[in-house]
Amino acid sequence: MSTSLRSTISMVLTRLNQPIGRYKFKKALEKAQEPLRIEIGAWTTRREGWISTDVHWRSQTYLDATRKWPVADNSVDYIYADNVVEHLTLEQNRFFFEESQRVLRPDGRIRLVTPDISALARLYLASPEDARPLRDELLREGYSIHHQVDLLRFAFQDDGHHEGYLWDLGSLSDELLRAGLTGVSVHEAGSSLYQELSGLEARVGTPVANICIVVEAMKPPSILK
Repeated sequence: MSTSLRSTISMVLTRLNQPIGRYKFKKALEKAQEPLRIEIGAWTTRREGWISTDVHWRSQTYLDATRKWPVADNSVDYIYADNVVEHLTLEQNRFFFEESQRVLRPDGRIRLVTPDISALARLYLASPEDARPLRDELLREGYSIHHQVDLLRFAFQDDGHHEGYLWDLGSLSDELLRAGLTGVSVHEAGSSLYQELSGLEARVGTPVANICIVVEAMKPPSILK
């Protein structure tokens, strides 16, 4: 089966699944126990105690983070998105962050994981030997890596990244603050001060994990709507 045919079939299935996925999301919200935890862009991942969402037909429930969420204000304790924001445009991310701020309870937290362009640029400028672990890992995962510059292409072009936005700590912090979130903090993959946000990342201690940034932010307790 050709790539274009697989893509067309996937698009059709995704469109057909949307009403079912939306219904499943509504039911998941009704049945959810506190603390309420929502994962964005989960693909097929299912986590105990989390509502796992995506826009793809393979996902457990449907939620488009770039459109109005069918979620009440001040009702969610934790939001998690691993390697999602780099697939969205800046305006889409701004909407995502603003909706997160709206639905989070005061003191609720959001955790984001994305390639860190500053870390990747430093590695690109380093010696080929320093970059070899990342190059080898990307090769094992099926990426086309021939030269040092392909390390940049991995983040700038591959996996649909060319349609999204690039992030470093400064840009991500600024946009989270712009959305009304605060307390921005950086964490190691798999690590958090909060048990509910610990151990979520599949990649821990790997070269790819080392060039990703893991950021948490919170909804200030003073913001009540």
